[in-house]
Amino acid sequence: MTEIVWTNQAQADLGEIYDYIATKDPQAALKLIEDIEQRVEQLKIFPESGRKVPELTKAPHTYRELIIKNYRVIYRYSGEKVYVLHVRHAKQRLKGAS
Repeated sequence: MTEIVWTNQAQADLGEIYDYIATKDPQAALKLIEDIEQRVEQLKIFPESGRKVPELTKAPHTYRELIIKNYRVIYRYSGEKVYVLHVRHAKQRLKGAS
């Protein structure tokens, strides 16, 4: 089974998302974070289940993303590990991506 590794950046992204939503609805914020974490756990079995990241057309196929509600979970898989790199709003493009 594949190991999930959350990068510091991805953890910070989750914290910022939670904080932003929690100002209006703490329960909705918690539910969203739980939904994201639950979907990411599925990558343990199906690491290639996400789609290719549209901005990373020149990157290796190991960069993928899951769309969860209005958020993108961008990850890279390598061997027996999935590295969760970013969690972003769907309207946000990756900086420096071509």
